[in-house]
Amino acid sequence: MNGENGTAPTIGRNAQTVHVALKRGDGSIPKQSLNLSLTVDKHTEPCTQTVDHTELAEKFVHDLGKEGTLSLSACGGPGGLGGSGGNGQGGGHGIDGRNATKDMSGTNGGPGGAGGSAGDGTSGANGGKAGQLKLVVKEQDLDLLLAMNPPNVKGGKGGKAGLNGSPGSGGFGGRGGTSYTSYVCYEKR
Repeated sequence: MNGENGTAPTIGRNAQTVHVALKRGDGSIPKQSLNLSLTVDKHTEPCTQTVDHTELAEKFVHDLGKEGTLSLSACGGPGGLGGSGGNGQGGGHGIDGRNATKDMSGTNGGPGGAGGSAGDGTSGANGGKAGQLKLVVKEQDLDLLLAMNPPNVKGGKGGKAGLNGSPGSGGFGGRGGTSYTSYVCYEKR
C-alpha cells in the first residue's frame, strides 16, 4: 500500500491596519520618565483614513521608562508548515516453493512484493500580508518620534515544505520447497 500525501498547510494570517495617535501625556502619572498618551485603533480591512475611526479604538498611557523607546508593528503571521508524506507499506511475502515429491523436484520460492511508494510532502503555505501602520503626531510633539524605533511592517514568512515519506521495504521471498527423501526398509531373515 502506498503512503498518503501530506495535508495542505494553512496560510499565515494577514496583519491588521493600525492607526496610532501619539502625544505627550497629561502628567496625571507622576513618574521620573516621560509619559505618552496613545490612541490605537486596529482592524483587519485596509482603509484610506488616517485617524482612528472605529469603536475598537483604545486609549492608554505609555511610560517610556528608562530605555525611552516605543515600538510599533503590523506584521503578517507566518505560513503553516507543509504536511509530511506517509511512508509506504512493506511489500507482501513471496509465494512459497512447492515441496518435492518422488516424481518432481521442489521449486524455488517466489520473489517478495514491491514496497509501497512514499507519500509526497506538500509545500509550505504563504505568509500573511503586512498590515498598514498610520501614525498621527501633532507638530508640537514631533520630538517624540526620536523615542520611537523604526516601525516594523513586514509580511509573514512562508512555511517550510513537508518531508516526503520513505518507500516501503520489499517483501521477503517465499521459502523454497523441501527435498523428497525416500526410505527403503529391509527385513532381515
